[in-house]
Amino acid sequence: MTKSFPMQLQDKMAQNLRAQKVVTLDSGHLPMISKPKELAIILMNFTDGIVQDEKTTNRYH
Repeated sequence: MTKSFPMQLQDKMAQNLRAQKVVTLDSGHLPMISKPKELAIILMNFTDGIVQDEKTTNRYH
């Protein structure tokens, strides 16, 4: 399997973005086609985290 970006570059990009969490999905270039359910779960967990953070942050303003 060919990767668009080498893992080392992906790690560097995540580090530069100060990623707090990195989720890996073993898929091809288009995970929305090859693993739609798995990708949906990852995205829902991500957005749930944002909503939860906003609820916590807004409570103190």
